[in-house]
Amino acid sequence: MPKTKTILSAKLNPAKCNPDFPNIASICNTFGIDPKLAKKGYQWKAGIVDACRDITLWWPAEENERWENHLSSDGQEFQSRDRENAFDLGPIQESAEKKERKAIFFRPKNAPYGYRFVGVFQTNVEKSQNKMWHVLDRVEDKIELP
Repeated sequence: MPKTKTILSAKLNPAKCNPDFPNIASICNTFGIDPKLAKKGYQWKAGIVDACRDITLWWPAEENERWENHLSSDGQEFQSRDRENAFDLGPIQESAEKKERKAIFFRPKNAPYGYRFVGVFQTNVEKSQNKMWHVLDRVEDKIELP
C-alpha cells in the first residue's frame, strides 16, 4: 500500500489566535530539521533553508522592534519592512531572480505565542517598488511534509 502524503494547508483566517505551531522548534521538527541549526547562539535566525524542498522556512512576527510585517486580509499578499534601514530594492530583485520560495509561518500580534502556516510566497518586484516594502505574493496554499 502506498504511503499517504501529509500536506500542511494554510488556514484562510490568519487572524485566528490558535497557532498550528507553538514555537519555532516545532516548525523545524515538523520538517525534519534540527532546531539547533535554526539558532545563532541563543537567538533564533529569521529563517532556515530546507534544501530537500528548495524552500526557505520563515517565521516572522507581525511586529517587533526592527521589523513590521503584514498579511493581507485574504492571505494572498505578505509585506515586510525593516524599520532601521532605508528601502533597498537590490535584495528584493535578487530574491525574485532566484525565484526564492518562502514558506511563511506567521505570528500575528493578537497571538502572544505560536505560529500559523499561511502559505508559500514569492517576491513581487513591481509591487515592492510601488509600495516601498518587500511584497511577496502567495503562490501555494499547501506544502508537503516529510
